[in-house]
Amino acid sequence: MRDFPADAPPKWLQRECNTVQLALNLTQVTIEQCVIPSGNGIGDLSIVHDGICFRIAFSTQAQGVVFRAQTTWINIDSISAYLNGYAD
Repeated sequence: MRDFPADAPPKWLQRECNTVQLALNLTQVTIEQCVIPSGNGIGDLSIVHDGICFRIAFSTQAQGVVFRAQTTWINIDSISAYLNGYAD
């Protein structure tokens, strides 16, 4: 997500959260690129279904794309939000 969700849950807004954290579980995955990002690890997550599989990419401003994979299934294990002093 490039921006904090416009329709965020009221609890997130009340707590003045500015960062969303996802925990994903990928099944039948092929990792095409995986670089441990330096810095604070804040970046943009892209998930696109191309009709056959999901294509996932994670990029940081400093390093560009640091993770790229394709997977048959995605399970969202958790979604949480918090106040991050590094966010814009």
